[in-house]
Amino acid sequence: MSRLMYGLFLWFGLCQLAHADGVLDGLWVGIYSSGPQFTETDNVGFSVVLESQGDAISGRLIEVQTFGGEPATGLGAALSGTMTNDVVSLIKKYDGSGGVNHSVHLQLSYSEGDPTSDDLVDGDMLDGEWFIDAKTRGQVRLFRLQ
Repeated sequence: MSRLMYGLFLWFGLCQLAHADGVLDGLWVGIYSSGPQFTETDNVGFSVVLESQGDAISGRLIEVQTFGGEPATGLGAALSGTMTNDVVSLIKKYDGSGGVNHSVHLQLSYSEGDPTSDDLVDGDMLDGEWFIDAKTRGQVRLFRLQ
Protein backbone atom coordinates (compact mmCIF):
# COMPACT_ATOMS: atom_id res chain seq x y z
CA MET A 1 0.00 0.00 0.00
CA SER A 2 1.45 3.39 -0.93
CA ARG A 3 2.23 5.98 1.75
CA LEU A 4 -0.46 8.22 0.26
CA MET A 5 -3.15 5.54 0.58
CA TYR A 6 -2.02 4.59 4.08
CA GLY A 7 -2.08 8.25 5.15
CA LEU A 8 -5.59 8.73 3.75
CA PHE A 9 -6.94 5.61 5.45
CA LEU A 10 -5.45 6.83 8.74
CA TRP A 11 -6.90 10.32 8.15
CA PHE A 12 -10.36 8.90 7.36
CA GLY A 13 -10.28 6.80 10.54
CA LEU A 14 -9.25 9.72 12.73
CA CYS A 15 -11.95 11.91 11.24
CA GLN A 16 -14.57 9.30 11.97
CA LEU A 17 -13.45 9.24 15.62
CA ALA A 18 -13.40 13.02 15.97
CA HIS A 19 -16.48 14.93 17.03
CA ALA A 20 -17.82 16.70 13.94
CA ASP A 21 -19.01 20.15 14.87
CA GLY A 22 -18.56 21.97 11.54
CA VAL A 23 -21.36 21.88 8.97
CA LEU A 24 -19.04 20.37 6.32
CA ASP A 25 -17.06 18.01 8.56
CA GLY A 26 -16.88 14.42 7.44
CA LEU A 27 -16.25 12.06 4.56
CA TRP A 28 -17.53 13.04 1.11
CA VAL A 29 -17.46 11.21 -2.23
CA GLY A 30 -17.86 12.86 -5.57
CA ILE A 31 -17.28 13.12 -9.28
CA TYR A 32 -16.00 15.84 -11.51
CA SER A 33 -16.33 16.18 -15.26
CA SER A 34 -13.20 16.24 -17.35
CA GLY A 35 -15.04 18.59 -19.71
CA PRO A 36 -17.59 21.37 -19.33
CA GLN A 37 -20.48 19.01 -18.36
CA PHE A 38 -21.10 15.61 -16.82
CA THR A 39 -21.22 12.74 -19.33
CA GLU A 40 -21.64 8.99 -19.00
CA THR A 41 -17.95 8.31 -19.67
CA ASP A 42 -15.76 11.31 -18.83
CA ASN A 43 -16.24 11.68 -15.07
CA VAL A 44 -13.54 11.22 -12.42
CA GLY A 45 -14.30 9.78 -8.98
CA PHE A 46 -12.74 11.02 -5.74
CA SER A 47 -13.05 10.96 -1.93
CA VAL A 48 -12.60 13.89 0.44
CA VAL A 49 -12.34 14.41 4.19
CA LEU A 50 -13.33 17.95 5.20
CA GLU A 51 -12.95 19.76 8.51
CA SER A 52 -14.22 23.25 9.23
CA GLN A 53 -13.76 25.74 12.00
CA GLY A 54 -15.85 28.87 11.70
CA ASP A 55 -15.84 29.75 8.01
CA ALA A 56 -12.40 28.16 7.36
CA ILE A 57 -12.29 24.76 5.62
CA SER A 58 -9.43 22.31 5.20
CA GLY A 59 -9.26 18.79 3.92
CA ARG A 60 -7.57 16.05 2.00
CA LEU A 61 -8.60 14.48 -1.32
CA ILE A 62 -7.65 11.41 -3.34
CA GLU A 63 -8.87 10.84 -6.87
CA VAL A 64 -8.50 8.26 -9.59
CA GLN A 65 -5.43 9.04 -11.69
CA THR A 66 -6.55 10.01 -15.20
CA PHE A 67 -3.61 12.30 -16.04
CA GLY A 68 -0.05 13.01 -14.91
CA GLY A 69 3.42 12.11 -16.08
CA GLU A 70 4.13 9.32 -13.58
CA PRO A 71 2.08 6.26 -12.59
CA ALA A 72 0.46 6.53 -9.15
CA THR A 73 -2.16 4.70 -7.09
CA GLY A 74 -4.16 7.92 -7.05
CA LEU A 75 -3.67 11.66 -7.11
CA GLY A 76 -3.63 13.34 -3.72
CA ALA A 77 -4.41 16.96 -2.93
CA ALA A 78 -4.83 19.33 -0.02
CA LEU A 79 -7.96 21.47 0.16
CA SER A 80 -8.33 24.87 1.79
CA GLY A 81 -10.99 27.53 1.59
CA THR A 82 -14.00 29.21 3.14
CA MET A 83 -17.76 28.92 3.44
CA THR A 84 -19.95 32.02 3.43
CA ASN A 85 -23.66 31.29 3.87
CA ASP A 86 -24.08 28.26 1.57
CA VAL A 87 -21.27 29.15 -0.87
CA VAL A 88 -18.07 27.12 -0.57
CA SER A 89 -14.85 28.33 -2.22
CA LEU A 90 -11.95 25.86 -2.19
CA ILE A 91 -8.47 25.58 -3.68
CA LYS A 92 -7.33 22.05 -4.46
CA LYS A 93 -3.51 21.84 -4.51
CA TYR A 94 -2.18 18.57 -5.91
CA ASP A 95 0.65 17.11 -3.79
CA GLY A 96 2.97 15.92 -6.59
CA SER A 97 1.74 12.32 -6.74
CA GLY A 98 1.66 11.15 -10.34
CA GLY A 99 3.82 14.15 -11.25
CA VAL A 100 0.84 16.51 -10.76
CA ASN A 101 1.32 19.69 -8.70
CA HIS A 102 -0.97 22.44 -10.00
CA SER A 103 -3.96 24.08 -8.27
CA VAL A 104 -7.67 23.97 -9.13
CA HIS A 105 -10.37 26.35 -7.87
CA LEU A 106 -13.77 25.01 -6.77
CA GLN A 107 -16.93 27.15 -6.42
CA LEU A 108 -19.67 25.09 -4.79
CA SER A 109 -23.14 25.48 -3.32
CA TYR A 110 -23.98 23.55 -0.16
CA SER A 111 -27.43 22.05 0.26
CA GLU A 112 -28.61 20.12 3.28
CA GLY A 113 -30.79 17.16 2.40
CA ASP A 114 -32.73 14.37 4.00
CA PRO A 115 -30.99 11.04 4.50
CA THR A 116 -31.60 8.53 1.75
CA SER A 117 -33.21 5.18 2.40
CA ASP A 118 -29.95 3.28 1.83
CA ASP A 119 -28.36 4.85 4.96
CA LEU A 120 -25.09 5.40 3.08
CA VAL A 121 -25.49 9.00 1.93
CA ASP A 122 -26.88 11.51 4.41
CA GLY A 123 -28.45 13.79 1.77
CA ASP A 124 -26.03 16.73 2.03
CA MET A 125 -24.54 17.85 -1.28
CA LEU A 126 -21.93 20.23 -2.65
CA ASP A 127 -22.52 21.12 -6.29
CA GLY A 128 -20.78 23.55 -8.61
CA GLU A 129 -17.81 24.14 -10.86
CA TRP A 130 -14.05 23.58 -10.92
CA PHE A 131 -11.74 25.79 -12.95
CA ILE A 132 -8.07 26.42 -13.64
CA ASP A 133 -8.60 29.31 -16.06
CA ALA A 134 -11.37 30.68 -18.29
CA LYS A 135 -11.06 27.80 -20.79
CA THR A 136 -10.24 24.90 -18.45
CA ARG A 137 -13.31 24.16 -16.34
CA GLY A 138 -15.99 21.60 -15.58
CA GLN A 139 -18.68 20.46 -13.16
CA VAL A 140 -18.21 18.89 -9.72
CA ARG A 141 -20.63 17.22 -7.30
CA LEU A 142 -20.04 15.72 -3.84
CA PHE A 143 -22.24 13.77 -1.42
CA ARG A 144 -21.55 13.36 2.30
CA LEU A 145 -21.34 9.78 3.58
CA GLN A 146 -22.79 8.88 6.97
